[in-house]
Amino acid sequence: QESPQIAQPSPKPRPLEVRVEELKRTDFQVRVASHGLIQAHSQVNLTAQVGGRVQTIRSGFDVGALFEKDEVLLELDPVDFEEALANAKAQLAQTEFNLKQERIRAEQARLNWEDLGYEDEPSEMVLRIPHVKLAESQLERAKEQLVSAQRNLERTKVRAPFDGRVLSR
Repeated sequence: QESPQIAQPSPKPRPLEVRVEELKRTDFQVRVASHGLIQAHSQVNLTAQVGGRVQTIRSGFDVGALFEKDEVLLELDPVDFEEALANAKAQLAQTEFNLKQERIRAEQARLNWEDLGYEDEPSEMVLRIPHVKLAESQLERAKEQLVSAQRNLERTKVRAPFDGRVLSR
């Protein structure tokens, strides 16, 4: 005979255990063992666009040092370039004076022509038109020389073209 099955009482459900923790952002260092050669993506040699004697080198400009874009890395002696700038300013003032003088002479030549009672149109030479054009072109050249002198003075400061690291000095 089979024994009657005794009904086992069903176990009571156990409450779930829950634990709440607040997440916190932390930094940690991961170490990865590897082998290889680290090399810069590109290397450049920095040189000044003008020649001169190095006057100042940025402190800390040593092998391995970092630098930022547009940072002055070294400066050349600016004395010769400051003199060239002063000369260019003086030349510009002189050519401006010459142009004004030629324009006044041209106007006076026209007045003299009219005072003399000539009926026909005076020639370009009588009106000093070639002289005025020459003075105008000299003025333009003097302006260009001033810009060039200012640019050369600025170039005595060798600036970093981008962020980088010093490989050799």
